[in-house]
Amino acid sequence: MTVDDAVRTIRKPGHLVVLLNDDRVGNALTPELVDRLHRALDEAEADPACRAVVLTAVGETFCAGSALRKLDAEGFGAMATGLWRLLCRLAGGRLPTVAVMEGWATGGGVGLAAACDVVIASPSVTCQLTEVYFGMLPTIIMPWIARRVGEHRALRMAMLADRLTAAEAHRVGLIDVLDESPTTALRRVLAAVRRSDRDTLGDLKDVHRVLFPPDERYGLLAERTFGARLNDPKVANRIRALVKEGLL
Repeated sequence: MTVDDAVRTIRKPGHLVVLLNDDRVGNALTPELVDRLHRALDEAEADPACRAVVLTAVGETFCAGSALRKLDAEGFGAMATGLWRLLCRLAGGRLPTVAVMEGWATGGGVGLAAACDVVIASPSVTCQLTEVYFGMLPTIIMPWIARRVGEHRALRMAMLADRLTAAEAHRVGLIDVLDESPTTALRRVLAAVRRSDRDTLGDLKDVHRVLFPPDERYGLLAERTFGARLNDPKVANRIRALVKEGLL
């Protein structure tokens, strides 16, 4: 499957659907896939008729996080930088962003949803930060997890790899709208977005970004830290062992 097949964009009246479309690998994040998501945002921003970006996925997995089994240190470095920029764009770009989750999410997949302005989920969704299992750290996604659930809860989620049900994730703020029919909930959110003009919402997001800016110094530190973990022989051996056992 090509990266253009793994991420499909579907133009709808007033919004762009960005569909993670490779459930065979859990819609896992690779440098190529992250780059394709950037191009999807470029497409939405260049369309004056687009009022929102909807990020969703096929299958039982929203996103399984980074494709660690496929990444070397150089590849991961490229993806870490691209993922940090992507999360900044989802949170700080002028278009409202909506994540619609109907499957489980781990690691970077949780961060991908958390960076969106609105997260809609079905009751079957589960969320888990699993990086510590592999000797890794969820540094890239931590600011967006923490802004939703609070700094101490974010630390606990990362430290204990807590597996949250949809109800638990909704209670702590990781999910905004919990609905048996995410499609119906999405229609309500998009209807609310259409009640305001594009520039007004864009200016609102600009103000929010200036008031609560991502710390670029932290972004550089997060990239270096995550890359250093991947270069650690103990971590590399752990990942190889998990791949051999079929657990990763």
